[in-house]
Amino acid sequence: MNLIVGTLPYQGFPTESEYLSQFTPERIAGDRGIYYGHLPVKAGGNVYLNGAQTADCDIGSVTVPVPVAFAVTENGLTTNLYDFLPAVDTKCVCSDVLGSAFEPEQRYEAPDGSPLTLDTDMCGQKHVPSPLPGPFAAPISELHF
Repeated sequence: MNLIVGTLPYQGFPTESEYLSQFTPERIAGDRGIYYGHLPVKAGGNVYLNGAQTADCDIGSVTVPVPVAFAVTENGLTTNLYDFLPAVDTKCVCSDVLGSAFEPEQRYEAPDGSPLTLDTDMCGQKHVPSPLPGPFAAPISELHF
């Protein structure tokens, strides 16, 4: 099986400004094909492992060039990822970072309508201002399940 994993399938998709710039009065009146093109893609701060590939739209991404192992045991999850994970410039995801959803043109928000802030990891630990990429606030060896 020949799978492409990562964001590589989005290679060449427009940025938001490139997408919106094609909607000029002349093109809207005459070229209906512009409505069937690719939608804009924005990604950033991702880490690609074990052959996953990045697209040019993924700003600040990092590819780990060596194989990374993950194992689930009775004692929890173990990995050698943190032996190879380079420094990545990340920030907590919030309404301001996400901006607006494309189709409804509305900001992302919490269920109660307040601004969304994803500052807690899968285990309930708070992220620091520049968190590790992924679902954990600390390396797995430091997590308390």
